[in-house]
Amino acid sequence: MEQSGWISSEWALTETNRKTKYYKKTAAGRKQLHEAEESFEQLVKGINTMLQYA
Repeated sequence: MEQSGWISSEWALTETNRKTKYYKKTAAGRKQLHEAEESFEQLVKGINTMLQYA
């Protein structure tokens, strides 16, 4: 996901001085997530329609 530009990351230290990598969504990542959610919603609607006739 990071290579696709959907998330960015950075290293930081925790309160206990442990090195931790933090991730956050980029604008492209938010767009990709929105598209995936819409696609999933369409899939669920299709399955629900099929189940009504089963």
